[in-house]
Amino acid sequence: MTIAIVVAAGSGQRFGNAVPKQYCLLDHRTVLRASIEALTAIPLDRLVVVLRDQDPHWPGWEQVNGVPIEVVAGGAERVDSVRNALLALDGKVAPDTPILVHDAARPLVPEDDLKALLEAYEPKHGALLATPVTDTLKREVSGRSKVTQPRRGLWRALTPQMFSLQLLKTALDGADSSTTDEASAVEAIGRQPVLVPGQAINLKITHSQDLDMARRLAGNANGISRTGTGFDVHRFGPGTHVVLGGVCIENDQGLEAHSDGDVLLHAICDALLGAAALGDIGQHFPPSDTKWADADSRDLLRACHRLLSEQGSHVVHVDATVICERPKVAPHALAMRTHVAADLELALNQVSIKATTTERLGFTGRGEGIAAMANVTVR
Repeated sequence: MTIAIVVAAGSGQRFGNAVPKQYCLLDHRTVLRASIEALTAIPLDRLVVVLRDQDPHWPGWEQVNGVPIEVVAGGAERVDSVRNALLALDGKVAPDTPILVHDAARPLVPEDDLKALLEAYEPKHGALLATPVTDTLKREVSGRSKVTQPRRGLWRALTPQMFSLQLLKTALDGADSSTTDEASAVEAIGRQPVLVPGQAINLKITHSQDLDMARRLAGNANGISRTGTGFDVHRFGPGTHVVLGGVCIENDQGLEAHSDGDVLLHAICDALLGAAALGDIGQHFPPSDTKWADADSRDLLRACHRLLSEQGSHVVHVDATVICERPKVAPHALAMRTHVAADLELALNQVSIKATTTERLGFTGRGEGIAAMANVTVR
C-alpha cells in the first residue's frame, strides 16, 4: 500500500493573485489537478488532499484516475497541515505504510522520477527527489554580494518526499514552523534520507512568472483559450434615447431596464462571465438590488473584467452584434468599440461591433425592442 498527501492549504500570498496558485489554469486543468494526476502515474491506494478550511475553490473530487481522495483541513504552517493528514490516516493504515508528500504547486513531476523514488526508497531513512545545485551561490548583505558559497555537495529539495507513516509522525512531532519540508524534520532525528536525482522540470510555482514558465514547459505558453457567449433583450418603453455600448443615441423610445438598459454591454458581460464559468449577469448584479438601479453598464462591464483578472484570465477578443430596426447603430459603432476596448483594456482591433435587422420579422422586426449577442475569447 502506498498513500500520497498533496499539500494545498496555502493562500498563495507571494503569488499575488486573488485566486490561489493551485487553482490557476496550467493547461486544460488547474495546477492542483495536474499535480494530483501526475502522482497517479504510479500505483496509489489513496490520496489525501490538505486544503484550507472551507476552501471555496475546491471542486469536490471524490477520485482522480480511479484513486480515492480524502480531504483534510490544513493548519497554520506546512508542518501542521502534514500532521493533520497523518492524523486522518492514523489507525487506518499500518505504521510502515509508505507516504508520499507532494506540493500542490509542483504540477510537472515526471513519471520517471516517481518510479526512481519508489525504487530508491529505504523504510528506515526515507527518500526525496532533489537536484544538484549548479548555479554559483552568493551570500547577500544589504543588497551586495559578500561571499561566494561552495556549491559542492549541495542539492535543491523537490517533492514528492517519501517516508513511512511512523517515521513521519515521529519526525513531525518535534518539528516547528521553521520546518520547510519533511526531509529536514527526518534529518533532525538522526535519519539520512536518500537523495534521488530529479529533473529540473519539477519546478515549484511560487510567483506568477513561475506559472508562465510552467505553462511553457507544459506546451501551453499562451494559456488555454475559452469562448463565452452572451445574449440579452430589452423592450422599448417611454423615453427619448437608448444607450448602446455606452453611447447615448437619440430615439423616439427608451428601453425598459433596471440599469441604463445597455443591451449590448449586458450581452458582453454575460459572455465574459460565461467564458470564466462565473455565472451570469443576473447573479452578480441582480435587479432586486437597488445598488444597481439606473447603473451605468460600463461600470458593470469593468466589474466583470475585474472578476476575470482576479481569476488569472484576460480577454483577447470581443465580437458582438446588435439586432434592431432602430436606431441606426453603424454611425456609433466606432464609439462603442472604443468604450468596450477601454473598459476591457484591449486594442481597438480586438473589438468588433456590428448591427443587423431581422427583415421586420419577430419582436425586433416589429420594433418592440432591441436584442444583442456577443462572443468573447478569453485566455
